[in-house]
Amino acid sequence: MEATRACPYWVWLIVAGLIFTVAFVLIFVFVIPGDIFYSIAIDSASGLDPPSPTDFSLARPEFNLTFRVTTDGLRRTVCVDAGIYVEVSYRCVPLAASPATPHRICVAPGKGRDEPMFARGARIRLPGYMMDSLAADIRSGVEAFGVTLKQSSGGALAGEGENVAKCGARRVGDVPTRCDTLYTCPDGDPSRSAPDSAAASPRSTPDTAASPRSTPDSAAIANASRP
Repeated sequence: MEATRACPYWVWLIVAGLIFTVAFVLIFVFVIPGDIFYSIAIDSASGLDPPSPTDFSLARPEFNLTFRVTTDGLRRTVCVDAGIYVEVSYRCVPLAASPATPHRICVAPGKGRDEPMFARGARIRLPGYMMDSLAADIRSGVEAFGVTLKQSSGGALAGEGENVAKCGARRVGDVPTRCDTLYTCPDGDPSRSAPDSAAASPRSTPDTAASPRSTPDSAAIANASRP
């Protein structure tokens, strides 16, 4: 009786490779969750006109937003933790913030989910040059606002949360666009964009020296954003 011939070494390598490939695909499909993506759209805005030509403040800026969550996962539902909120700014100066979400937002594999959000501020002071720029942008129909997605840290003041994604500049009425975490705020002071900015006199931007007008009251944003 002839002895059974052993399989060649390369056959075992092929079998092992097939087993490894199948195991990897099963783990990828059934175990590893897909990536999660965020998009933000500003549906409408109001309260962006100053009370008077000499009052460099916005009494009650308000923004209606759509927060969209999508995933490229194939088999598993992914969720965004509770405490997500949106901060809206103009030239990096915060104008309004939404209340933090009280519940998780879950998305089925390959699906998307839209969540309406409402961001509000109160008595937000801006430097004079920035108020002029905002008014000019609104008249021209080119106003754009920075949007940042944040995770609440449980603090009482707006702006204390950790950044989740920076969504860049958004115009009112644009379709939701995926947020880019690499976005950075541009310099909002035009005096520093000039080549000879080092020699620029502080008098060239009189309003920037006044700290109450340079930054908004974060407590006012927090109080206004509460339902």
